[in-house]
Amino acid sequence: MFLHGVTLDLGLWSAQVEEFGDRWRCIAVDLRGHGGSAPLEPGYDPTADLLGVVDEAGVERCILVGLSLGGYEAVVFAAIHPDRCRGLVLADAWIPGPELAGWEPPYRLA
Repeated sequence: MFLHGVTLDLGLWSAQVEEFGDRWRCIAVDLRGHGGSAPLEPGYDPTADLLGVVDEAGVERCILVGLSLGGYEAVVFAAIHPDRCRGLVLADAWIPGPELAGWEPPYRLA
């Protein structure tokens, strides 16, 4: 699943979807408030938005590819729903801070 940065939309990923689409199921989304998505509303939950996309697409586990804000949302999604995420590919991502305090990864690095 491809997640774009601020002021961008799913069109950012058209070359990647075209390149990888014959080998992988590729989903590019407009994050809320961008492109053709719903407008931003106070208190919305971006993780719930992504979970809704994953569920609607019938995807059990996905690799999230995120740029900037999309990278941030990918990290948060993976932290909250590790069972739904196979991996992360991040570029210029905003990394979460105190909002995920107390979260521990479901694995240990040696």
